[in-house]
Parts: sequence; structure tokens; C-alpha cells
Amino acid sequence: MGSRVGRDSIEAMRRAAARRAGARRTKWKPAATRPTAGWAALTDAEQRVAN
Repeated sequence: MGSRVGRDSIEAMRRAAARRAGARRTKWKPAATRPTAGWAALTDAEQRVAN
């Protein structure tokens, strides 16, 4: 447990330093994952060209 306390405090210091530097946490969810292969992986523009 002691190592977690140290790790948490290091992480808190890192976040505080990032805030002082102007970085902010995002408030939106990450983008949905897209397929990496096949027709479903193509963007709308790529699908128009392919058809």
C-alpha cells in the first residue's frame, strides 16, 4: 500500500505541474473506435472514391 500512496502523490504533483503550465484535462469522451480493415474502415470520402 505504501507504494500506491507514493505513486498517487507523484501523479498529483505531475497533474499540478501540468495545470500550472496551462494544460487542462479534457471533458469529452474519447472518439469511438473505428474498424481498421475492410469497407467499414473507409471514411465517407474514401468510400465515394472506391465506388
